[in-house]
Amino acid sequence: MHAVGGVLEGAFGQGASAGVVELLDLLAALEGQSGQDQRHAVNVDFTYRLRRLWSLNGSLAYHSGWPGTAEELVTVTNDDGQTDYAVRPKKIYGERLPGYLRFDVRATRRWATKHGEMRFFLELVNLTNHENVFGYDYFKDRDPNGAIVLKKDPETWFTILPSIGVAWSGSF
Repeated sequence: MHAVGGVLEGAFGQGASAGVVELLDLLAALEGQSGQDQRHAVNVDFTYRLRRLWSLNGSLAYHSGWPGTAEELVTVTNDDGQTDYAVRPKKIYGERLPGYLRFDVRATRRWATKHGEMRFFLELVNLTNHENVFGYDYFKDRDPNGAIVLKKDPETWFTILPSIGVAWSGSF
């Protein structure tokens, strides 16, 4: 991972990092052992401080899709000797999920206290509301003609997530 960062004009700060797969991750991926192998990753952060009391932070994160395991519908014989269908995995980690993208923002207000610093913040995670897929649920269903078919629904991380918080740092 390569990182850069710094302060611009006193009130502005920024940072960025980018990475391409590490050798150990590459070897594990080639052996089919890594479920979180991501070939490319980029993180970009910026901060704007207003009179040392307020700060506004933005953070962008992207990585290429993780490996995923597709499933298929196969014909089986059930306990009663009748033909049925079952959902079975294909090649483990044989496919790629869509890329991950997230943009977060946070506004923070600071107060100096006798023994440290108090901070109040308001944060919005995944402001772009990008649907970040971390897997799929596969299930049997019937199509309009009554035939058994395989369907899949994406499992996604949360959508826009607001939060507020208070933090204190210092000593007694």
